[in-house]
Amino acid sequence: MKIFKFNTRKNYISLFSVLIIFLSIVLILNFLNTLEVFASDSGNLQDIVSGVVPHHLLAEEIIEDFFSYISSQEKPKTIVILSPDHFQSGILMESNSFITIGLEGDDEKFNNLKVNTLLSGKLFKENKMALNNSAVIAEHGVTTLLPYIKKYFPETNILPILIPADITKEQVEQLVKTIDENTLLNTIVVASV
Repeated sequence: MKIFKFNTRKNYISLFSVLIIFLSIVLILNFLNTLEVFASDSGNLQDIVSGVVPHHLLAEEIIEDFFSYISSQEKPKTIVILSPDHFQSGILMESNSFITIGLEGDDEKFNNLKVNTLLSGKLFKENKMALNNSAVIAEHGVTTLLPYIKKYFPETNILPILIPADITKEQVEQLVKTIDENTLLNTIVVASV
């Protein structure tokens, strides 16, 4: 009889790291959104710049309400989807890096949604990014949200980004800074949790 040992501490730390990274992203984005609200003198509604949505279909109603509400308020040009790297595809990379989709030739679509290749190129230049189509296609943190984006925003560009557990706080801060510097107000960042 064989006894298998699992290194649960390592798995716990890995999951904990992902949680910390996502909370950091959410806090940073919400802080930036709060600053925009307080900086405005007008009583008008503020632009939606970010949101957090579950990616499990048990929360299908929440996902539907999330995208329905945004579509009633905004028509974003681009939706950046930040998702955990559930299958640890980042381990296959040479160094810890964010993972995104790589398009070949004239193909600019992923699951029938246009990818913002201009933003992708800018993020690639200023951040540790790896192209791994298989990882993005297999990631339910991205693919669960795509039917809702197609339904409510069929003309919107997307940019899926997977965040591995070994990404550092500095890398997350640099990614957020690069997104902020290279997007217009009509871009929404969605943290898929």
